[in-house]
Amino acid sequence: FRLPCRVRVEEIRATFRKGVLDMVMPKWREGTARKVKVFVKPS
Repeated sequence: FRLPCRVRVEEIRATFRKGVLDMVMPKWREGTARKVKVFVKPS
């Protein structure tokens, strides 16, 4: 299925209790910064 907006994949959670699947997919906030580690190999 398709979602109407982007989600933060790293934060998706799901639980299954008493026959009910509950999924939490936080929305991606446009314009927010994101930290990414970049390793640079010396030349």
